[in-house]
Amino acid sequence: MPTSLRILAWLLVGGLTAAALAQGGGRQGGRPARGQEDKEEDTTGPRTVAIGELTPELSAGGWVNHADTPRLERFRGRVVVLFFFRTDGASLDFIAPLNDLHKKFSRQGVVIVGLTPQKKELAERLIKDKEIKFVVGYGADVTDRYEVSAFPRVYLLDTVGRLASRFHPADELETRLRTQLRRTPPSGADSSALTRRLEQARTALRDNKYGVAYTLAQDVTKLAERDSEPAKAATELLKKIEDAARKWLDEAKTAAREAGDPGIRDADKESRYDRASAILAELSVRLAGTDLGQQADDEIGRLMGDARLKTRLRTALSNARGQLLLGVAAEEEAGGHYLEALRLYRGVTEEFPDTEAAQAAGQALERLRTDPKLRESIKDARADDEAERWLDLADGFAKLEVYGKARELYERVVSQHGGTPAATRARERLVRLPEEEVEEVPPDLPDDDELPATDEED
Repeated sequence: MPTSLRILAWLLVGGLTAAALAQGGGRQGGRPARGQEDKEEDTTGPRTVAIGELTPELSAGGWVNHADTPRLERFRGRVVVLFFFRTDGASLDFIAPLNDLHKKFSRQGVVIVGLTPQKKELAERLIKDKEIKFVVGYGADVTDRYEVSAFPRVYLLDTVGRLASRFHPADELETRLRTQLRRTPPSGADSSALTRRLEQARTALRDNKYGVAYTLAQDVTKLAERDSEPAKAATELLKKIEDAARKWLDEAKTAAREAGDPGIRDADKESRYDRASAILAELSVRLAGTDLGQQADDEIGRLMGDARLKTRLRTALSNARGQLLLGVAAEEEAGGHYLEALRLYRGVTEEFPDTEAAQAAGQALERLRTDPKLRESIKDARADDEAERWLDLADGFAKLEVYGKARELYERVVSQHGGTPAATRARERLVRLPEEEVEEVPPDLPDDDELPATDEED
């Protein structure tokens, strides 16, 4: 490689390094800026898309291949592939590969969502001609909302909804997807987990926790094989949950109406408003994109007209969102994915302070910090995570033919994290790695004590 290109390569890999380290050591959970916490949340408006931060919520003029309005909030616990495309030109070359990935990985906890700025007629014609099976949104504002100006483009999101990487789909899409699946494995995709989740949904229904029951049963329908027994059982259960949720919604409306009666005692008034707020928030968050969720949103909007209820409703919505994340965190912890669990628990405490969800997350963090066995597991997980990030960086140097630095990083993975899966792959790459043919004058690698930690010590 010519010297000028090597200099460019160093600049490029420097950017890759920053991106990789941002995923490991950046701020977690997309906490809103100080001073914004008391404002009504807007998760749908345009915002800057940054590596390691939560991705803006999905938005399009309409949707195909999905029963209701898809939301990233509902895909927590999954790895999401956002495919930005046009219905003509170079994008067409990648429709078939994305279809193949959908078929191969959809039952492993991967969700593929296509987004195009073009009109419904063009999108539907392409979907029919190419037999697209994954979810597609048309009329999407991809330029302002997602900062996409050239097509095709892929955004890869981790199980929390953070942007892990963005790239052209020709740039080893499946390899990158498999790497992300190793880093943040989707929760609940195996048969035993599906059975457990289905039983949890039944228990939640019996306990009148209809929002939680809906989330769990809906997850089973998305992950189980079509027409399998778990899928059929979950579909039947969803009907029962939706019937119960309709009555729940009516209960909330009645409570809010009774609370507005001037003749009711203050204590009863507060109790009824609290009950109505909790139910409406749960339905709004857990059943987002459904008719029931929209009805809950409409009732919330009506009640927001009373200035006295705004704080109460916002707190209830924050708690419902926090409880949703709390469930994902608990699933990650149960699956042994302790770093993701830590980040999620911490995100709940930071994003939704002064809620019951934040209190529960704080208790979970304390348990993870103080349990000796869990601390040892977390230490091992951090070593695995750091080894994977150094391996990715080494692969980037090798791809740019900067073999000396690639070798140094591979050897660092082997020497410092010899017992990790990344070390095994690093040894294999070292055997195949060509010798450096041109003298390099790169900057020194950072010392170990200068490296950002994969997660803050607990």
